[in-house]
Amino acid sequence: MFYLKLIIVVCLINYVKSIDNFNNYEKCLFKDYINNFYNGKFDNCINKSLIFNENDILKNKTSFNIKNNKSNYYITNNSQNIVKQKKLKKYNYRSNIFDIFNDFFDSEINEKSIIIFEPNKYHHECIPGYAKYFTDLGYNVDTLIINNTEDSLSLFHPKEKLRIFLFENLKQIEKNFEKIKNKFKKYEYIFINSTDKKKKEIYKNLGVFDFNNSIFVAHDINFIKRMEIDNLFNENKIITLGKLKKGIQVNPHYFGNCILRNKNNKTKFFVTSTINRDYKYLINSVEILKKEGLDFEIVVIGRCKNFNNNIIPENIKNYFIFKYNISYSQMYREIKYSDYVIITLNPKNKDSIIFKNLRVTGSSQLVYGFLKPAIIHKEYAELYNMTNKNSFIYNKNFTDVMREAIKFNNKQYNEMRDNLKFLSDKIYKLSFENLKKIMKL
Repeated sequence: MFYLKLIIVVCLINYVKSIDNFNNYEKCLFKDYINNFYNGKFDNCINKSLIFNENDILKNKTSFNIKNNKSNYYITNNSQNIVKQKKLKKYNYRSNIFDIFNDFFDSEINEKSIIIFEPNKYHHECIPGYAKYFTDLGYNVDTLIINNTEDSLSLFHPKEKLRIFLFENLKQIEKNFEKIKNKFKKYEYIFINSTDKKKKEIYKNLGVFDFNNSIFVAHDINFIKRMEIDNLFNENKIITLGKLKKGIQVNPHYFGNCILRNKNNKTKFFVTSTINRDYKYLINSVEILKKEGLDFEIVVIGRCKNFNNNIIPENIKNYFIFKYNISYSQMYREIKYSDYVIITLNPKNKDSIIFKNLRVTGSSQLVYGFLKPAIIHKEYAELYNMTNKNSFIYNKNFTDVMREAIKFNNKQYNEMRDNLKFLSDKIYKLSFENLKKIMKL
């Protein structure tokens, strides 16, 4: 242990001059690593399983990068040495290990193991929640996900049972259909995180439709119909994020242990922007509340840019903070330090019917997982089990509700948050039991 600490100290001293080369996520990891190390929490440093570049550590021994390269080295809590993972025949399950694609084929599969496969660049916010259910059921979890999405699991640190394997693009998957198919057969369950008609051929070539223990997530009930796999509803192989007309509800709202915080002095609202939504009511409310001198701000994230700074009147631009194309870990940070989530579902929106019968808004997962009270229209509140005790419900009085949320004191806020935690725990228990029934446990 002494020599390992010595190596790390040398690395840190020599690399601090070039820390500006890190991206924001790497800087965050580096800062966390430094804090843990100098606070004597060396095990925490090890458990981060930071990835070190071969040239930097083994050749120069004076610097390191947190990167995913073709040859990766890891400091692991099992070996207390710098170990070249590619030479290992057996990969122990640890927290947050990011392995390159070829390592996936070399790794051994333990009993009671499940593979979570996500071929898309989206829906990764669901993976920590589903992985949590499976690890709580005593399963080892492998994830096969596209590169640069692994930070969706950045807050999830199980002591064991989790491995993360990365692939670069779909061509890499297509070139290795047979090898992946044979690998999938070694798992007790195959979990498909997204049902998508465009990916049907990929799933078919990987044999997931022929595997008895495949489970599919329907983010939209119509996706299943378009894929022509409706029969899987009767076989209890389709799960949904909410209580919809078909499928079995298993809601993935766990991201990591939630640290409860008091309400900010300057109230912070969180919004995920979505195409075909009406935001005029929100802008109008901000103009009214500004005139009243209330202190607040609204952080807007998402992929959709039809709601941006250009459509905000000049006199209220400083009330909006737009952050598009941010990473999962950055999104988690924004919601973590927010007070409320504004769920922009509205009967006037073009997608209003879809979110009553076929889909579940991802904003609800953030509400349940980070325990941030929602502001939601009354026509949707019941669908998400939201009441005046755990959320702010509005009809035509959005401004009044937003004002009330801003004026809430810590006692009122904490009471509402406690009620929300009760709902979050209830949904977790229901989902957990539903998953056990699907798996016949």
